[in-house]
Amino acid sequence: MRFVFRILSCIFVLMVMLFSNSCSEKDCMDVIPAGSVALMSVDASRMKGENMAWVEKLFDAENPGDCGLDLERRMYLFETADGNFGFCADVSDENRLLEFFKKQSEKGFCSPLQERGNINFTLIDNSWVAGFTDDVIMICGPVTAAACQEMEVRMSAYMRQDKKDGIAMTPIYNCLDTLNSPLAIVAKGTAFPENFVAPFTIGVPTDVDLSDVMITATMEINADCLYINGNTISFDKEKDSKIKNALTIFRPLTDKYMKAMSKSDFAGFFLNIDGERFLPLLQNNKSMQALLMSVNTVVDMNNIIKSVNGDMAVVCPEWPRTTVKFSMSAQLDDMSWLEDVDYWKKSCPAGGRIADWKENSYYYSDGGGHDYYFGVTGDKQYFSGTDSKLAYASIGVSDSPLDSDIISKLKGCRLALIVNIPKENTLTESSEMSVLKAFIGGISTIIYSVR
Repeated sequence: MRFVFRILSCIFVLMVMLFSNSCSEKDCMDVIPAGSVALMSVDASRMKGENMAWVEKLFDAENPGDCGLDLERRMYLFETADGNFGFCADVSDENRLLEFFKKQSEKGFCSPLQERGNINFTLIDNSWVAGFTDDVIMICGPVTAAACQEMEVRMSAYMRQDKKDGIAMTPIYNCLDTLNSPLAIVAKGTAFPENFVAPFTIGVPTDVDLSDVMITATMEINADCLYINGNTISFDKEKDSKIKNALTIFRPLTDKYMKAMSKSDFAGFFLNIDGERFLPLLQNNKSMQALLMSVNTVVDMNNIIKSVNGDMAVVCPEWPRTTVKFSMSAQLDDMSWLEDVDYWKKSCPAGGRIADWKENSYYYSDGGGHDYYFGVTGDKQYFSGTDSKLAYASIGVSDSPLDSDIISKLKGCRLALIVNIPKENTLTESSEMSVLKAFIGGISTIIYSVR
């Protein structure tokens, strides 16, 4: 009997040990901080091989699976509340990962490994701190060399935190988990740079703070294009209802002005609206108002937009710098605002003037290099631009228009944003966007649409 008791005791102890070990195991959801403002999932097992080039570039490896990463489970990208970016993946073989980073450090890709509290750390490309255990690997940054130690301390805290402090129990993760796509993202409105948030937040009422606005999206990579099918929501039911009601203002797109955008243009924003209903939304959107502010002081853009009834497009030929260049085109319902042009001419600020250009066409100059050309055709098409060439081109057909399959996919959407990545990679040179360097890889065009 005593022998049986000892056997049972041993079995009980082994069970406790096994249970304790299993509880100490962590996965990505346990180490990503719950306060993250953006979370993106990558299901490598469902993606085509060529679409995993960004992971290969991130690790400087032809086959990241051979490095010890578990590519059968989802990987994640995240942004913390203070603006740091992170990558997280499960580890299938820590020994392989150790050997991989040792070889990479010899090549100069990363610094030699240093173990701190059972976590191995290295600095990749002098910008990204990588830390891993036998369960997970986390890469965070970008950081300066002086800030590496501080980042290691923070990552150590993430990788040792309780499961309840991970992101798995948050609304952001629960929402992401419902998106059936190899690539999906959920992000707060505050997670986006100010220059980019405007198209995602048009329609959001003024009493809804950006921190309560969530952008959800599924993504697909096709050739050199990243297609993002997005939606704007709020986890607050009342605010979500207001957002959904506002978005009914946008109508299905046609290809009327898409062909005017060139493959070399930096960005184009397309929508189909009734201007009377759209104007209040535009007036409530600070980012879009900032774009039109320099013009709106002398030209009554509110009246012009109120007269729109159909497709409308705003195209930026180059990455916005000190002076923003853009064109705007739209199908109008009436041209009654033309009667106000004489008044606009008389009320120009000192140093500026509005002069005749063509029939029903004019140009404004502030005398300091800022111009705006605008006019209306006989069939009520509004055309405009920060120079005469852009204005003319806004309702024409580009010599190198967007690919027909892109235009075909966007017809019928409620709004669309097209961004062509500059060849000089200006988009990724700012610190907040440098996390995209690996991800955009061979992607030349990003297309965001709402259906």
